[in-house]
Amino acid sequence: MLIDERFNYLNNELSKESKNRNESLENFQKIIETDIPKIAEGLKEEQNEMIEMDNMLNKKINDEMNRLVQVVMGEKKSREETEEALLEMLKAMINAMKNQLEAERKERYYYVNI
Repeated sequence: MLIDERFNYLNNELSKESKNRNESLENFQKIIETDIPKIAEGLKEEQNEMIEMDNMLNKKINDEMNRLVQVVMGEKKSREETEEALLEMLKAMINAMKNQLEAERKERYYYVNI
């Protein structure tokens, strides 16, 4: 009887362990079949969102860079036009001064020779 009791006890314990093992295997199977694909899909979606955000950020950076290049080019053109206008104004002033000096020289020559 003692042997039968121990046999039954061990058999019950073995059955419990077997049942626990089967439940654990079923849980692992469920995780493998459902949870892991969900996680993988979530990661893929997150990766796609990150790529999309990177592309949007890259486009914004390029747009801003192009805008800044246009601003700098406009400023450069404006500066060059201003420099040209100043140069022309200086040339005109120099010519006016030369003409004025020439006129004064002629005037002095006229008064000296009279």
